[in-house]
Amino acid sequence: MPLFYETEIRSRLLLGTARYPSPAVLAEAVRRSGTDIVTVSLRRETAGGRQGGAFFELIRELGVRVLPNTAGCHSVSEAVLTARMAREVFGTDWIKLEVIGHQDSLQPDVFGLVEGARILTGEGFQVFPYTTDDLVVAERLLEAGCQVLMPWCAPIGSAMGPQNVQGLRAMRAEFPDVPLIVDAGIGRPSHATTVMELGYDAVLLNTAVAGAADPAAMAEAFAKAIDAGHAAHGAGMLEPRDMAVPSTPRHRKGSLLVKLDPFYLIVDSAQWIERLVPLGVRLVQLRIKDRNEEDIRHQIRVARAVCSAHACQLIVNDYWQLAIEEGCDFIHLGQEDLAEADLAAIRAARLKLGVSTHDEAELAKALAAEPDYVALGPVYPTILKKMKWAPQGLERLSWWRERVHPLPLVAIGGLNTERIEGVFAHGADSAAVVTDITLNADPEGRTREWIRKTEAWR
Repeated sequence: MPLFYETEIRSRLLLGTARYPSPAVLAEAVRRSGTDIVTVSLRRETAGGRQGGAFFELIRELGVRVLPNTAGCHSVSEAVLTARMAREVFGTDWIKLEVIGHQDSLQPDVFGLVEGARILTGEGFQVFPYTTDDLVVAERLLEAGCQVLMPWCAPIGSAMGPQNVQGLRAMRAEFPDVPLIVDAGIGRPSHATTVMELGYDAVLLNTAVAGAADPAAMAEAFAKAIDAGHAAHGAGMLEPRDMAVPSTPRHRKGSLLVKLDPFYLIVDSAQWIERLVPLGVRLVQLRIKDRNEEDIRHQIRVARAVCSAHACQLIVNDYWQLAIEEGCDFIHLGQEDLAEADLAAIRAARLKLGVSTHDEAELAKALAAEPDYVALGPVYPTILKKMKWAPQGLERLSWWRERVHPLPLVAIGGLNTERIEGVFAHGADSAAVVTDITLNADPEGRTREWIRKTEAWR
């Protein structure tokens, strides 16, 4: 649960106390909301000569913590004086600091806000500043001694909901360890869910509840919406995409499912292809790293000529533009390259596409690209490169088989001829091999062994 000035709060909903039809309705809304904290305006409740004694007694009876506010103050001096009076009345160092700068929108005077925060924190107040979503202002408030920030999402009482989601997201990212409470502009429970999904710590509401036809029921609805948004943020939500992700994988309209040879050789040079493809290899990927474009283009040309002469399918890794220019027909993309590739250009060139995956999020992105096959790895520990993923194992391979059906599934990572049977038994259509051949003392002999041992699945 969040900590506000070292005080742990059970509920992420803070509730205002103004504009309710009656004290009884307010009391029921507070109870149904489950809130720990209510805000109270000292100026409002003592306006017109009233002392607000009955109201203050009701708040005390509810057993909630009071966060006094300086609502209605248009100057630093007003706000500071009101804060001092509130401390005497309620016996708390907490203060929600409002310094209003614009009469119609009630937008904060951010200059006065920073000045007032500096004065009050110097007097021992624990300030909750009502501010905008401006990052510079937020930084100044923290420098003034505030340990909590309360950005608006829309003008007070407007019920418009988040007007600058990117701004709120940026504030959360900029101040990951600062408690953030969205204050003002929330109109519906869905608005509250939205801001909580951004990772905010709490929401402060007043008008959306007090002005509802049934304030108590609305308070309860908001409490549930806030909890749902917080839980969703913690669970890790899918990022929006610009295309659909089918539950059953699709391949491109008019295309046929590819048939992959069960032995999938991966090498880092055309020289390896010249050396091993003539032995009977039927599927090979040219995966070149850290070479200049001229060298890569030359390697692709040599590899394409060798593969064409020996009826071997060539797959070019990453360099899809060069693959198009050199007349290749199959590419393989890792996740980073997939994110940057022009899929429309790839499809227009009629290139077949394979995509690497390591977890469910990457699988969703791969399937959205409508690939011709999906690769999963590393199935076993691998020495090829340092991986942030633990070995996937055969059971996960089986699950991937169900997810990508009917597309071909390629297993990669730590494979050798002793592991072939298990890999194919758990749903792989092809086994990709790198170091078991290229680091073998006899690469030609090992290649022949792979061809022989995969014959049963060919």
